[in-house]
Amino acid sequence: ALRLLHSQLQAKSKEYSNIVKIGRTHWMDATPLTLGQEFSGYASQIEHGIRAVDNTLSHLLELALGGTAVGTGINAPKGFDVAAAKEIAQLTGYPL
Repeated sequence: ALRLLHSQLQAKSKEYSNIVKIGRTHWMDATPLTLGQEFSGYASQIEHGIRAVDNTLSHLLELALGGTAVGTGINAPKGFDVAAAKEIAQLTGYPL
C-alpha cells in the first residue's frame, strides 16, 4: 500500500509540475513553489518511511516463542515452537 501511495504521489508531482503556489513557512508567506514540488516532498517522506519499514522487517522475523507464559517451553508439547513458527510463516508469507 505504501509503494502504491508513493507511486501515486510521484505521478501527481509530475502532473502538477506547472501549478505555481505560494510557499509557507512559520505561518508566513515564503518563496513560490509548484504544487508538483510539494507532492514530491510528500513522496520523499513516504519513500523514507518505506525504507524504515523494510529495514525493520528482518528484526520482526525473529520469534521469541517458548510456548509458555515465561518462555521456557517447559510445559509445551515437544516441537511446538517449530510447528508454530512454520504455521506463522505460512500464514504471513515471511520466512521465520
